[in-house]
Amino acid sequence: MKLLHYYSKIFCIILLLTFYSSNALANKNLEERVNKLTLELRCMTCQNQSINDSEAEFSEDIKKIVRSKFQEGKSEKEIKLFLVERYG
Repeated sequence: MKLLHYYSKIFCIILLLTFYSSNALANKNLEERVNKLTLELRCMTCQNQSINDSEAEFSEDIKKIVRSKFQEGKSEKEIKLFLVERYG
């Protein structure tokens, strides 16, 4: 009986680690996509800095928008079109 209890604890730990690893990988992939796209976009308040490199409030807002659009399943092209329509 103790052996069964021991194995069930190990199984739960393995499940939690697997879940954590897959979420961490998904978050890393999302951040890589956000960084890649925001390196292409230019900040409207800075002198020719990318959105990714800028610390302006505008750039922080754009990063949040890009991240949320990726989470919604939008493509880079769709996000760029959205930003052009909204900000010119």
